[in-house]
Amino acid sequence: MSMAATNSFGSASTRTSGSGWGLRIGTGVIALAVALGGYWTITQVASSRPAGYGTQWTSVPGGMLRMDGAEMVRSTADTPRSFKRFRLTVTVAAEGEPMIIDASSFRIDGYHVYMGMEPIKASPAVQKIPTGKRQKVTLTYQVPADANDFTLIFEGATSLPIIVNKDLPSR
Repeated sequence: MSMAATNSFGSASTRTSGSGWGLRIGTGVIALAVALGGYWTITQVASSRPAGYGTQWTSVPGGMLRMDGAEMVRSTADTPRSFKRFRLTVTVAAEGEPMIIDASSFRIDGYHVYMGMEPIKASPAVQKIPTGKRQKVTLTYQVPADANDFTLIFEGATSLPIIVNKDLPSR
C-alpha cells in the first residue's frame, strides 16, 4: 500500500507502510552493538591488571613470588571510620633452601601510606616453606580511606604494583 503526498517543493513522494521496520531494525542493531561494546569496555577496565598479574613469578630473596589478587574487603566494627581494608593474595615458592616468612615479610607503600606498612592480618601468620614447595599467603591491610596506588615490598625485593578491585565500599 502506498500513499502519494506532495512535499513543500510541489513534487510527489511515495511512502510505503513497511519502510519503518528497516529503520527500527537498524536502530536496534546499533543499540545492541553499543551496549555490547560498553559492556566489554567496562569488564576490561574493571579486570585490568599489570601484564603477568597472577601468572608471572618475580625473583625475591630465597625464592619466587607471584601476586594472585587484591580486593577491597568490608570494614569491621574495629575499623576506624577514616580507614579501609583490602586483602592481597600472593604465592611464595622456596628455591635453594627453605624460606621462613611472616607478616613482616610483606610490607606496602603507596599514596597516603607510610613506607613499610605491615598487614594487620596474615594467614598463615608464620610459615616455613620447604625447598621446591609453594605457599599461598593471604594478607589484610588497613589503610587511610584516601590511600591508593599501592606497591608490595617483599623483604627488600623490587616493589610490585598492587591493583585493588574496588567493588566493595570501604564502609
